Amino acid sequence: MVEELSLLYQVSRSMLTTVKLDQLLRIILTSVTLKNQRGFDRATLFLVNDQENVIETMLSIGPRSEAEAEIWRQEYEQSRGFPAEGISPPEMEKAPYGIQPLRMRIPLSEKRSILIKAIREKRAFNIQDAASDPEVNPDILSVSGAAPLRSFP
Repeated sequence: MVEELSLLYQVSRSMLTTVKLDQLLRIILTSVTLKNQRGFDRATLFLVNDQENVIETMLSIGPRSEAEAEIWRQEYEQSRGFPAEGISPPEMEKAPYGIQPLRMRIPLSEKRSILIKAIREKRAFNIQDAASDPEVNPDILSVSGAAPLRSFP
């Protein structure tokens, strides 16, 4: 509990270093994936586009492959993790977490989508075997390559 509150405090301090949306989102997603502390080595943020009635990616961050993920894990095992003084936007550019050029749009009317289901039901889902779950979008699997998948509204 203390570790989680400390991380939240550190992330909050880092967020105060910028007013630019892209930098704020990168700080948030980096904190989620940093050192795999929360069980994630990649994250994608989708936003609802009410005008077009879809969700679309805003930012995707993380390794492009399992081999790259392992390199990052090893690097962070040797590092001190999220700096106590926070991460400023220029330091973010040096972080090993890459922003991935992911553009995805999923209609809000989609019936078999765990992402849409999380929004509709306003709850999180933890899927251990995403490849065999019929509600996991094939496009998500092809990009993430991850077996476990978590979706939050």
